[in-house]
Amino acid sequence: MNFLPKEHVASVDMERVKTRRNVIDVHFVATDESKAVGHDAKAVKGELARAVLREGVAAFSVPERLGWRVERRDSDVIVSAPPNRAHFTAP
Repeated sequence: MNFLPKEHVASVDMERVKTRRNVIDVHFVATDESKAVGHDAKAVKGELARAVLREGVAAFSVPERLGWRVERRDSDVIVSAPPNRAHFTAP
């Protein structure tokens, strides 16, 4: 699983990693998918990482986590922010 933000992925030769391992890239984006979201995604990123450790890739079959939409697209997972992130609260 690759939960790293773009800035950190740039420091890793992901193409080389992908030749040796099956990598699922997880992207946390705004509702309209126009841009990445950072700080707002921390709680859902932690929740999703915990779910992956417990459930494996089946964690990505859940359509929503903490109000964020989760969608599997081939080797990527797109996690879209709720329309009104101001109402987002972690459990």
